[in-house]
Amino acid sequence: MIRRRIVVGRNGDRPAYPYTPTDIITTQGELDTFLAQSAATLEGKVAGIQYNATPYTIARTQLRKNYGTGGLVLMGYGATRPVFSSVAIERAVNLTLYGVEISDPTSTSGNLLAIYTQSDQITISNNVIHGKALDPNADYSSGNYANTGGIQTISNGTGSVDNLTITGNTIYDVTGGITLSLAGASAAWSITQNTVRNTYEDNIKISMVAPPASLDVSWNVLSELVALSADATVPPPHPDHLQLIGGSVDAGGITILGNIIFGGTSRGQGQGIFLDDMTAGHYFTATIKGNVVACGSANGLKVNRAKNCTIIGNTVLARDVAQSASVVIAIGQDEDGGGNVTKNSTAKTITVAGTSANNHAFGTQDSTTYSSLFDGPTFTSSALSSRAAVLSALSMKVGGSLDAATNIGAVGSGYVDFDARTLNAGME
Repeated sequence: MIRRRIVVGRNGDRPAYPYTPTDIITTQGELDTFLAQSAATLEGKVAGIQYNATPYTIARTQLRKNYGTGGLVLMGYGATRPVFSSVAIERAVNLTLYGVEISDPTSTSGNLLAIYTQSDQITISNNVIHGKALDPNADYSSGNYANTGGIQTISNGTGSVDNLTITGNTIYDVTGGITLSLAGASAAWSITQNTVRNTYEDNIKISMVAPPASLDVSWNVLSELVALSADATVPPPHPDHLQLIGGSVDAGGITILGNIIFGGTSRGQGQGIFLDDMTAGHYFTATIKGNVVACGSANGLKVNRAKNCTIIGNTVLARDVAQSASVVIAIGQDEDGGGNVTKNSTAKTITVAGTSANNHAFGTQDSTTYSSLFDGPTFTSSALSSRAAVLSALSMKVGGSLDAATNIGAVGSGYVDFDARTLNAGME
């Protein structure tokens, strides 16, 4: 059945439907029957999945098809998002999951959305993904954070996860937000415009042991880590906002633009943007521009082994003025592969290999210093509890020392438009 395109957003929480449903799904049985059809029959189809009081589920075996150039779209459709208790994607090619809620408030393990190897051309867009609501400030020092994970790639014993797009999703109250590995050598991964918060471990963690050919992590809002690295679990938790960890290969084609990262009011503390190849003689090559970081670790923006990195227009500081850790920008600190450029950025301390131009190391981490740099001189961690609060408090102070230095930082300098998601290249 062909339905007309809807032109009004659903309860105001998303834009007009980007696809026109060909089939309407109202029950688990109808979904199972629909997915059991041949790949040729499903190619080009758009399933409009409506809310049902009983949550849907998709098992690993149900999407093992190549949906051809036309692809298959599974789309939430109606006044209320359909709820899935879990979704597993395995051996699927050209599949889009759009506009659903994935939630299981009873689960204490596993992942809400698992993407297995031998999958390619997968798009995860505009979904709400969350576990059970746990107090982000409770005492988890004994490792007693019992919840499910968000999005994770998993090996089925062979192959890789190739072209993958994760965009516009809201992910919260999970152990790890977006946890990716197992990329194909020619893969393109794009993780953009997501909001990830209240995660026990990393908001976004990407293993670069088998790196994708290109990786874009841009325009995300990452906040509220729950764990401390001292929490007693085996292995201990590793709470970072954005972590790229490599192995015995070089990793290039990395773009990190316009992310807003802040510690917020949760108990956890972690690194802001952290890239490390972990192996001597191997390097990351990345373009990192226009990010604003207010994190709870000394490593605000760090590329340990860096080669041909371009670092421009970033604002990096502590999550609050009372924080003891001195937040830094450090590029090529362990190994300098050459060709690194760091410009127009600010942090308490800036230690970079290669070219350094028009950066501002403010040296002292207190409200007096911040009042000369930013519009929000008295901010504390509780003040930086939202995207809007970060952009307001950390905007460059007109007439202040950053303004006098010209073109420094991500906020208020005119370099980044966070709403339009653009950079002013003329200021570089």
